[in-house]
Amino acid sequence: MLDFRSADGVINLGQWRTLTDDRPVLLHVAALAYHYGSVVAANRHSHLWFSELGGQSIRGISSAGRFLEKAFRDLWTPQMRAFIGQQLHRRLNPGLRSGRGEPAVRAGIALRAWENCEEPFRWK
Repeated sequence: MLDFRSADGVINLGQWRTLTDDRPVLLHVAALAYHYGSVVAANRHSHLWFSELGGQSIRGISSAGRFLEKAFRDLWTPQMRAFIGQQLHRRLNPGLRSGRGEPAVRAGIALRAWENCEEPFRWK
């Protein structure tokens, strides 16, 4: 798993267990999501991916496109969904507490549906 022959301890991804899409299995990220929520897990995953694992090697236009697609799908989308959801929930809470509940309740239902949809930023 870890190659300590060099001074910086390079991670050998060739021997690391992978998922069906060839991404490394990061079990502690799942544990962070369980105990601390998806925002903490997504932040740790992006930190690992870019700083310690170095992302994927980009050797041309097509590999750069694949890398950006994965970065948006796996990192940007979940973090942006969590950020927008948190901000909108904060804006909806005063409406619920003040007694103007019906519009806020309907907006909350729509927001939860948006948070759980598969592609939250695709215009349909």
